[in-house]
Parts: sequence; C-alpha cells; structure tokens
Amino acid sequence: MSRVTKEARIKKMMEQEAGIYSSRELVKLLGHRMAIQRLVEADKLLPLGSGYYSTPKVDPSVAQIHVVVRFYPKAVISGVSALIVHGLSDEKLDKVTVDIPKTTKLSNKLLDVRRVAKSRFVGTIRMDYFGQQIRIYDLERSLCDAYRIDRGALFFKALKRYLRQDSPNPDKIAKYDKILGTKVLQALQQELASG
Repeated sequence: MSRVTKEARIKKMMEQEAGIYSSRELVKLLGHRMAIQRLVEADKLLPLGSGYYSTPKVDPSVAQIHVVVRFYPKAVISGVSALIVHGLSDEKLDKVTVDIPKTTKLSNKLLDVRRVAKSRFVGTIRMDYFGQQIRIYDLERSLCDAYRIDRGALFFKALKRYLRQDSPNPDKIAKYDKILGTKVLQALQQELASG
C-alpha cells in the first residue's frame, strides 16, 4: 500500500471516529511526522499540546481530560478541573489539574501536576465522562479542594452550585475537612442558616 493511500485511509478513519492520539502513535500509523502536520493543516487532527492530538469530533477540553485517562491512568483529576467536570464551576480549562502520589514522576505541559501524600487521596471515584471512565474526586472532596484553592468567589460559587444539585452530605464533608484541614462544613452550615 502506498504512503498516500495509507494516509487517506487513516484520514477517513479519523473523520468517522472520535479519538485521542500521541505523536508516537501517529508516527507508527502514518510513518512520519510530516503526515501528522498535513492532517493538522487539513483540520483532520487538532493539536492539544505536548505531543497529543484529537480528532475534530472531540471537544478540546474533553480531549484534554481523555488524555489523562488514556496516558496517565493513575492520575486523579482534581482542583478546578474536577469542579468543572462536576458542574461546580464554569472557569475556563487551560490545563487539566491532576493529583499524583509524591513518589510518582510526571512532567507534561498539558497538565498541572500536584504531588500529593497518599493520605490525601481520599474521595477518589470513577465516573463516566463523555464515554471514558475517569478517576476524579467526588463532589464533596472537590468542594474541599475549592476551599483550599480560593476561599472567596470560587469556593462560594461552588458551594451554592453544590447545594442546588445535590443534598449535602455533612458526614463526608466533616471527614474530608479533618484530613485536609479545611472548614467547608462550617461554611456549609452558615450558608444553610442564611439561605
């Protein structure tokens, strides 16, 4: 099969399917980097950065999270990224924030990597996110993350959204407050008393 025929078959496949690829995988599929560049110029591939690409059928912010799922399966989506996935924030996703164990090495410009002690990996769940099972902190743990990141507008917006979409789970919040040194339960009680 000629190089041009192979590229045409792969281009057609990418038009029909949603997918995430590393540059290494694409070079194996296509044979060389210039073929990747041609697909990008033809809008058949979208560069995500750091050697990752997605097909146009995948929203770029979703694609970034799918990169984490596919290439960094031990990472847990956290911080503002977790708030966005849970619908607790509408911030713009520049980089996906992930937590990894302190002993793990991970360096990638596409990700905002936080090294975390094993004792703080509490509240990790798996959830479906646009057809992929992602590792992410649950709602209450994500709310505690919001408190740690910004005790102002970001946290209070997340708290109000949490109260609108779910019935509060004070036991879980108290558990996470104790482990993480946050005061989310106190803020929650004040919000419920004033509302």
